[in-house]
Amino acid sequence: VEGNQLINHLSVRASHAERMRSNPDSVRSQLGDSVCSNTGYRQLLARGAILTYSFTEYKTNQPVATERFDAGSCRIQG
Repeated sequence: VEGNQLINHLSVRASHAERMRSNPDSVRSQLGDSVCSNTGYRQLLARGAILTYSFTEYKTNQPVATERFDAGSCRIQG
């Protein structure tokens, strides 16, 4: 946690990292669907939290993707 930001650090295998890199819109869409359909996450977002997902490649720690979600990402009215 940094301020109002909850950061999830996740490692993925090289093969999955490559798929994520080649389909960034799909990654954001799928992750957003998961975040926005979770009641607990929606409550945090409504209170001003920012959920950040930072993906790195397993073993190499090479960056793969970083996605951030706030209340607007899930169309939550403040």
